[in-house]
Amino acid sequence: MAHQITIQWVASPPPVSGYNVRRGTAVGNESPVPLNLVPIVGTSYTDNTVYPGQIYSYEVTAVLNGVESAESLGVLSVPVPFDPSPTLLNFDGAASFAVLAGSTVTNVPGSPTVVSGDVGVSPGSSITGFGSPASIAGVFHPGDFVSAAAQASVLAAFAVGMAVPDGYAMLGDIGGMVLLPGVYTSGSSVGITGPLVLDAKGDPNAVWIFQIGSTLTTAASNSAVVLMGGAQADNVFWLVGSSATLNVGTSFAGNLLAQVSITVGAGVNINGRLIAMTGAVTLNDDAVVLFVTGSLAIWGAVQPFDVGQIIFDGANYQEVTVAGFSGASHPVWATGPAATTQDGSVVWTVISAVGDVVILNGLPPSGPNNPPAPPTAPTGLFISSEA
Repeated sequence: MAHQITIQWVASPPPVSGYNVRRGTAVGNESPVPLNLVPIVGTSYTDNTVYPGQIYSYEVTAVLNGVESAESLGVLSVPVPFDPSPTLLNFDGAASFAVLAGSTVTNVPGSPTVVSGDVGVSPGSSITGFGSPASIAGVFHPGDFVSAAAQASVLAAFAVGMAVPDGYAMLGDIGGMVLLPGVYTSGSSVGITGPLVLDAKGDPNAVWIFQIGSTLTTAASNSAVVLMGGAQADNVFWLVGSSATLNVGTSFAGNLLAQVSITVGAGVNINGRLIAMTGAVTLNDDAVVLFVTGSLAIWGAVQPFDVGQIIFDGANYQEVTVAGFSGASHPVWATGPAATTQDGSVVWTVISAVGDVVILNGLPPSGPNNPPAPPTAPTGLFISSEA
């Protein structure tokens, strides 16, 4: 999609030989050099060099025999729209899960796999191999109502995603490509060898949907999904009609939803989720962490802070867990994992020490483990006929 801004104005009283247009990114910082090489004849100008998400300020002057008007006319644009992007798939019922399977979740015993969210199975109930040194940040849900609700949410989202039309065709291996937001479709298998770059072009809400009819396989020690231009892993959806295999050393990003199973080789890093709807998820010394973009804040006296805002205090990253206004003096920040600091009406919590990987916003908590409500009894019982 070509991006452009067209401005128009009312002609100056004659005599006038043309007009000059200057552009800036804020009122008052317009360039001294006009966008036009020669004075514009007419009362409109189309700027074809604008960038999505950016605001532009334009200033127009009249010209007569090389002399410009002392006064100018100014106008400020709204942000240039981003290219169209697919609608985000919604599976909020599974939002707390980093790993979810239909039959079993298995980690190779003794391998130090790290999972940033919940681990669950439904309709199966087997979760094995997560003893030390493996660890999860969330909760195990082996065959309970939480994992059942999550699978129902995933099944619905998968069906919606596979039905989205107008996909670009994918043929074979898509490694080495740079893909903009959109829907990409293959009726058979897809491979990734080398880096696959997903470039949002500055749009933080850009969405990718990959519709894969059969299998997805990444090359061992030579594959990566790279997010650029503000792309978010939570906005990338891999919908696999059969099974997926992430081979040794892969760096992967996005929500991986496979109809059957997901097998993950050793040393794989996943920025996203692994969800198998009927089969197993198998792990081996891997990291499954969804990095969700957070909001960084600068500390200031008597300044409002929102829940989720984060500051760096020189030793730790502190996140607001209770919103409000800070006190009048810089607090003495608590240190250590999950330590809290009361700062006026704001409560800060340590989320990471220097040198650690920082998850700016963690996954949401698990839903309630409640059975579905029983049906309502019928009413208005009567005998309609008798013979």
